Amino acid sequence: KKYQRFKQDQQKFDVFIEKSQNVSLLFKDYKDISLTQQIFLWLHVTRTLLSNLVSVTFFEYPLVQTSLMMIMSLCVLIFLIIKRPFKDIINLCGQYFCDGILFIVNGGMFVMAIMDQKSSRQENMIKNISKMISIANWMLLYGAIVFMALGILSTIYLSYKNKKKASSSSSSPLQAKKI
Repeated sequence: KKYQRFKQDQQKFDVFIEKSQNVSLLFKDYKDISLTQQIFLWLHVTRTLLSNLVSVTFFEYPLVQTSLMMIMSLCVLIFLIIKRPFKDIINLCGQYFCDGILFIVNGGMFVMAIMDQKSSRQENMIKNISKMISIANWMLLYGAIVFMALGILSTIYLSYKNKKKASSSSSSPLQAKKI
């Protein structure tokens, strides 16, 4: 009975996948184990919108602004670590990398907001934090390029492997007839 229900659910899922080929880009990279893994794209977009809203709304309150940004970054990192929503390890590592860099940048901005709140004018520390944020932004740029290149190379390799597998499986019946 349980197997029949599973088979029916699998058939419904297969029909859904077939009907939604045009929007498969929105969910094909995520694991199908749970809704929380499939919902990561929505969570990521929501976090981006909230970050923009916080930046605009709390412009005059940098400590509140950076605190909220840190909380959002930390929540996304925790979600990524616990749920691991991506099927492909390259996508997962790329997301860890990008959100880790964002967390570091937000941390630097948070420290600078605390210094501003206390009216602490330590020029050397401000310069060092600014350099760290600048380096982190460059790392984000080049790291994203590296992860995109790895994704492209992985796709090319899998396509080659599948094509080779298909050609070897289609040629084996012919070889059996010749012998």
